[in-house]
Amino acid sequence: VSEAIIVVLTRGGKLSLAGRYSSLREAEIGLPKVKPAIVIVDWRLGDGVATKLLHAMKARLPNAKWLLFTAWPNVPVLRACIAAGIHGCVSKSANCEQLALAIERLLSGDTYYCEASMKSLLKILGGPEQAPRLGVTERDILRSLVTGLDPKQIADQLDLSVKTVHNSMARMRRSLRLRSTVELARYAVEQGIAPPY
Repeated sequence: VSEAIIVVLTRGGKLSLAGRYSSLREAEIGLPKVKPAIVIVDWRLGDGVATKLLHAMKARLPNAKWLLFTAWPNVPVLRACIAAGIHGCVSKSANCEQLALAIERLLSGDTYYCEASMKSLLKILGGPEQAPRLGVTERDILRSLVTGLDPKQIADQLDLSVKTVHNSMARMRRSLRLRSTVELARYAVEQGIAPPY
């Protein structure tokens, strides 16, 4: 959470910052000590993702409200966080007032989803998204992609043509409605196709 946001949220003395952590490890150590009423967490932390922190802390902080504050309020991220127990989500593109409103709503026992995250939430609530079935080669490409290989290296490793790798990645992005190779790699990790590196 940026300094400007902290200033806005703590103005008036109703809220105070109990801790600030840049990694899962730091948060796992610090959060139980301060027992916050609300935890604002980004999807990506220095050594993992928000869902790992939620799973680790839910039993130790049963009364805390969890607010996802992320640049990526897409369906896979939101679905994973809701399953882990998140209470609301605000996109980093939202203004400070929306963040303050989300905090107020969560502290009163409600949930809150900003406009961007609401679009993803509506897709989730509309029923299980039918993810396309990925073939063995596509899964192999995704696993290689997550390790940091570029398409030429993936082609060499899997004994495929570079064109086949590019076409497979483009087809997967279209069918999964993802915009970039980074989102494709993130999807592979979130879906358990590849471990995070």
